[in-house]
Amino acid sequence: MSENITTGEKASDLNTGGVTALDDIQISQLRTTFFWPLTLEISDRETDAAFDNAAFLQAQEKWLCPEGSPWKRVDDGLLHLPLPDPAGPASCASDGGLAAATEQNNAMALAYGEFAYFHDFVQRALFGKTGGPGAGPLRLFQRSDIRAADVKFFDWTAPRRFAVERLNLYLLSGGIAVVALQCRAEAAADLNLKDVLRFNESMRRSHIPYFANHNTTIGPRGLPDSVAWHLQDGTSCAFLPSDEGVEFRSVPAEAAPPSERKHVRTRTPYSTLLETPPEDRRILPARHWRWLLNGDEENTERMPLCAARGGFRWRHLSDDRLPLMTTVILRSRADYYALSDGHWMRLAFVEQPGKSPFPYAEAFLRNGFEGHCYDRFHHAKELEENGKPVPCTRYLMCDYAMTAVTYAEGNDYAETLEVHMQRHYYQMFLLQVIDKAMMLGLSSRITRAVARFDRTRSEPALSTGLQDIERDFLHYVHRFRFTGVSGQLQAGELYARLRGVMRLDAMFADIKSELETAVAFLSSREAERQGREARHATEAAERLNIIASLGVVIALVMGFFSMNILSTESLIEGLFKMPSPSDKPIMHVTTFGFGLLAAAGLAWILSHAIAVRTGTDHRRIRPAEAFVRRGLAVLFFLGAALASVAVWPR
Repeated sequence: MSENITTGEKASDLNTGGVTALDDIQISQLRTTFFWPLTLEISDRETDAAFDNAAFLQAQEKWLCPEGSPWKRVDDGLLHLPLPDPAGPASCASDGGLAAATEQNNAMALAYGEFAYFHDFVQRALFGKTGGPGAGPLRLFQRSDIRAADVKFFDWTAPRRFAVERLNLYLLSGGIAVVALQCRAEAAADLNLKDVLRFNESMRRSHIPYFANHNTTIGPRGLPDSVAWHLQDGTSCAFLPSDEGVEFRSVPAEAAPPSERKHVRTRTPYSTLLETPPEDRRILPARHWRWLLNGDEENTERMPLCAARGGFRWRHLSDDRLPLMTTVILRSRADYYALSDGHWMRLAFVEQPGKSPFPYAEAFLRNGFEGHCYDRFHHAKELEENGKPVPCTRYLMCDYAMTAVTYAEGNDYAETLEVHMQRHYYQMFLLQVIDKAMMLGLSSRITRAVARFDRTRSEPALSTGLQDIERDFLHYVHRFRFTGVSGQLQAGELYARLRGVMRLDAMFADIKSELETAVAFLSSREAERQGREARHATEAAERLNIIASLGVVIALVMGFFSMNILSTESLIEGLFKMPSPSDKPIMHVTTFGFGLLAAAGLAWILSHAIAVRTGTDHRRIRPAEAFVRRGLAVLFFLGAALASVAVWPR
């Protein structure tokens, strides 16, 4: 016997046939929102100034919404979920449009509750003006021309239809974009838990994860077999993701005999990747995801993904598995309590269905799975209130997903849960996706700036790049990084649990350390440069002081000998007894010698005093200073020799 860690019930060994099969657990409703985070990458010819808030957002809006574009600007962030159209089909009913008006009023009331749920600073960030003049740093665009998607997987006998309820594109300053696609199963009663796991795990893959050999043909794995987008005008656009990049294509059809088949080798994503220079290698998203951005498949000007050369290009931030949030409403309470630990874990980690009871080792599950569950409303099976079973809801979360599970039978809260997952918790998860995307984008830009410095060794370019990154980091921290979003108890607990499993605080510390390290390096280099300039200026001032001091000494000596109160000739005659006119030349030489002697001696003493004053080590005198001192010594002895002429025996 083993104990179910999620309900505390005793059950038969889960590794035996006692587990309810995935396809025996019926679904009442399935709604999944996929979030596709993108970051703007620019060529080496551009700079990080291209991410500047106003200019960047205006340019992107101009490219995204030209005449005829399927994307339309939304000026109010509270309309992220489109309001029902009062002129829609419901307005044609016999009640004169009362049902349509009531539906729109209900939607507006739900929008009010969503707005009031959050702190005021979160309201300004999420529900401010998102388009037009005076718009904030978050811009919102929508596509409303897609009404449904038909999706088929290899183990589905036919495609299943999913209504497209929302297709939003969020553009943020700092070079970040997030696409949000919300799908709802139109015939959920035909789905079981196995179908839910298959849809969520494969539909969320934005590009080919890997290739494998199947029946001598190398082909992509992990994607849907087919995806067809159905438009409001009745047309459709179909894709075969599982056929993208197949190494061999058969002509004619596969039904032809093998002897009549002509195999043609085609260019594949992996061969193209190897043929591309390393600095230009990018993973191209799957065609059915690219089409959502650009509409017409050939039009890559609106949101260029991995452009061939130069300019702007958008790229996926991480691996192929997109973040998602999903609401799973089971048919009955019995289905809810039939979920085993392995089922809960597959739902939490968005794992594909399998035959084994657990997607991973059971010991791993029992060691840390509780940290991925929010069980405030996950009551015991026997709990009743007023003679009725208490409704149960469980929230599951991991680094890339948030899942809410409840049941429809006798559960009035199921409808409320759907509303919260489309509005309140949608915004909470969107903020986490933006938070993570911002940090990954900033980290990539820091790395690129340092790599550019390694190539060019240009410190001014590195300084400019880091200043631009610091600007966007400042905007991100004060506008989109929230550690708490609401005063509601459940909101605070869910938000904190979600941030914990996504490890956002640890990632923030890493990004902050990256930026501080780069800035500290640049600051140290700047301080070193300023120190060198200060030393050069000090040395130049010292040289000027020496030159000025020599001039002062010479001026003093010359002034002394030119004073009127002294008669140089009388002084020399009196000292050295030279009364004869023939001794005049000797007297002049002696006078010059005394002046030279005094000037050289004073200058030498002064230079030595300056060296002592500035702390110069006499053992490490520079060659120029040594030359000056030797010259002064020579002049000193020359002056002494000339002065001795007067006393030389004649």
